[in-house]
Amino acid sequence: MKNSAMSIYWTESAPGYSEIILDELENEQKKVWLDLIDGNRPEGQELKILDAGCGPGFFSILMAQQGHVVTAIDFSEGMLERAKQNAVAYGVGDKITFIKMDAQAPSFDDNSFDMILSRNITWIFTKPVEAYSEWLRILKSGGKILNFDGNWHLHLFDEQIMRKYQENLEKVQKMGYHYSTEHSVPDEEQELIMKNLPLSGLLRPDWDIKMLEKLGCRQITVIKELPRNVMSEIYAIKNEHSPMFMVCAEKK
Repeated sequence: MKNSAMSIYWTESAPGYSEIILDELENEQKKVWLDLIDGNRPEGQELKILDAGCGPGFFSILMAQQGHVVTAIDFSEGMLERAKQNAVAYGVGDKITFIKMDAQAPSFDDNSFDMILSRNITWIFTKPVEAYSEWLRILKSGGKILNFDGNWHLHLFDEQIMRKYQENLEKVQKMGYHYSTEHSVPDEEQELIMKNLPLSGLLRPDWDIKMLEKLGCRQITVIKELPRNVMSEIYAIKNEHSPMFMVCAEKK
């Protein structure tokens, strides 16, 4: 995937994704996510947390509100700008350090963080093995990676999943769902890009478990299907073919 096309795509997507996370911050999703994180994070009241691929700032805001020391990185200027605006709106703009940086190649010192949080970012990585290796490098001993993601493009490789994907899309369109963002990257190019990403055709979190074990993680906790209410009902229906998962891995 060309970085320029990807950067344009995510910058153009930033307003729409920002609307989604602002809705989550005001509804039951906020507590659902807090409970998931609190049930799996390292112990401590003021953790140093990296929000890797922060997008419009959902996890960054949640963690700053809980009193943690948050660093948020994203390679999209548009996403970072929305994240900064949202953090200010929620009164935590001065409690989060925002940096433009590729989440799969973070340039921090070894043993910098107690926890690395990510949501819907690892699927896009062009070098996922290197990314996990780097995340473990910058984690402190006993620190945790808490990665939430999904098999978002497995339907491009499986006809049965594709049929379910199309059925779900038709359902939500009848409910009034409409994805309004217009991208300068053509749909055909987007699909080709997504299909060629290394993780798109792999069954996850099985791949993640094997890789994190290979990289030496001592304890790995997995939820293969997160509760339906981690997202709004319309998005839960839209993504029934690909429920989100959680992988929590502890560094030795």
